[in-house]
Amino acid sequence: MVTVEDDLFMSYGIMGGYNQPQAQLQVLLNTVCFGMNPQQALDASRICIQVENDRVAIEDGIDQKTVDTLRDMGHNVYVVTGLQRSLFGRGQIIKQYTDQSSGVRVLVGGSDPRSDGQAQGR
Repeated sequence: MVTVEDDLFMSYGIMGGYNQPQAQLQVLLNTVCFGMNPQQALDASRICIQVENDRVAIEDGIDQKTVDTLRDMGHNVYVVTGLQRSLFGRGQIIKQYTDQSSGVRVLVGGSDPRSDGQAQGR
């Protein structure tokens, strides 16, 4: 759960084992720092630093220049595609805000495309 001045900003979670804290941070940054809505934040490509394998897993969709730069820096980079993308976690978000014109509380949801979920209103 994320709050701003004691008010709920969003509730979210990312399953993903050792990648869980990395994915949690990436999705939070996508939402707070990059202004993405919940679905955009979950759709965005991710990275996973795999200490046990001494490599950096990069999800398909990250710019090739970034991959090349990491390799040039000496990192063991592994590009992950297809069904293996579940490595980057699977999450859901419910974000709350107040519509400025009407003053009505609005809930916006998102569901990770790496899994089988959906955000649905009533």
